Amino acid sequence: MRRLLISTALLSASATSALAEPSALEKAYAKELAYLKAEKAALEARLAATDLSTLKAEKQLESELRAAEDRLLLARRRAEEIEGRLRGLERQSDGEERSSFVRESVARAEETLGGYGVSASSDPEALLPDAVRSVFVSASRAIEEGAQLRRGPGTFFLADGRQVEGQLVHWGRVAAFGDSPEGAGILVPAGGGRLRVWDEPAAAVAVALARGSAPAVLRTFLFEATDVAVKKREAKTVAKELALGGSIAYVIAALGLLALLMVMLRSVRLLAEEARVGNLVDEVVVLVTEGRLSQARERVAAAGGTMARVLQSTLDALAGPRAQRDDVVHEAMLREIPGVERFSSAILVFAAVAPLLGLLGTVTGMISTFDVITEFGTGDPRMLSGGISEALITTKLGLVVAIPALLAGTLLNGRADALLASIQHGTLRVLNAADRDKERATPNTALETSTAESALAFGAPVTGSS
Repeated sequence: MRRLLISTALLSASATSALAEPSALEKAYAKELAYLKAEKAALEARLAATDLSTLKAEKQLESELRAAEDRLLLARRRAEEIEGRLRGLERQSDGEERSSFVRESVARAEETLGGYGVSASSDPEALLPDAVRSVFVSASRAIEEGAQLRRGPGTFFLADGRQVEGQLVHWGRVAAFGDSPEGAGILVPAGGGRLRVWDEPAAAVAVALARGSAPAVLRTFLFEATDVAVKKREAKTVAKELALGGSIAYVIAALGLLALLMVMLRSVRLLAEEARVGNLVDEVVVLVTEGRLSQARERVAAAGGTMARVLQSTLDALAGPRAQRDDVVHEAMLREIPGVERFSSAILVFAAVAPLLGLLGTVTGMISTFDVITEFGTGDPRMLSGGISEALITTKLGLVVAIPALLAGTLLNGRADALLASIQHGTLRVLNAADRDKERATPNTALETSTAESALAFGAPVTGSS
């Protein structure tokens, strides 16, 4: 009972404390609510201030944007003005360039006409249309003069270099003829506006034209101008090409000659051996088949050559077994193979080395050309011709030697292989013929032996057979 009273008192006390707690929580909530309201008020104040500053910033930006648009319009107007000025300057520059180009063309035309002996110089201060008109008038006059046949006294050089005076006949501005007591003929430019007699004789043509008559056949030499001398083109020879190619060209030529000599020697030998093979084998086979081995040896000894030596060894080995005969024939073939294939490797080696030497000559020639360019520049092409000639000629010579040597070496190797096959086939024919002769002789011997035994068995006398 006492415990029950204590428990009831405790429950009453805990209930009383639980009823007192909500008032403290409400105070905490109220305090927090007051704080949040204060924060809200502060935020609303800041928002109002921010809206005000934003409005001011927008107004300021709008004013700046209007000012920037005004400046942009002003810049566009200035750009249009500058662009108009540039177009005017371009038109003015194009006109000046055209005028400069036309005046330069007029100057070149005057220089060209001066080379034909036509004066076409115009006043530098003259208007451009007047200068162009003057050039065209001078060109028309030059064309008219160039279409005429003119005769008159003048000087020219003979073929031996002597200068003589005589009658000159100009056919327009592209051909000339000269006639003098010392000599006459077709004239060609000698340089510097001078003329000389051409190497080809045509005195009758020049004399006829100088006297005003027409020659039966008009032979002439057409030229463009007289300021550059005309030289007769020298005929190309092997010696000149070798000299232009340098020392390597001589080496390639020596290899080519040596390869040609080897090809000729090998060709002659193969042709001679091929001519002996067929008839000799046929004759030896017939003699072996008939059992006349001594005559077969005499025929082989008299024939000579690769096939004869192999057949000689074959005939000498007929008395032995077939395996031994095959070894003897094989050994004889091996002895003759080096002779048949002589020079084959050397010819192919020359065919491979010749283009390499040509490439070496090309490299040395280009090095010489670059040395000349480094020292003298590229002003005179004749100074570069030596190295370029060496570079190209050695390449050409290398290919000229290599291609025929390669073809000939390959063809001769094929002929050599065919010859060796023919020799082997011939020896087999002789061996087979000897075997067939032994097969025919073996039954006869057995028949004679059986006949003798039968005779002895019956007591009959035995007679030898011839």
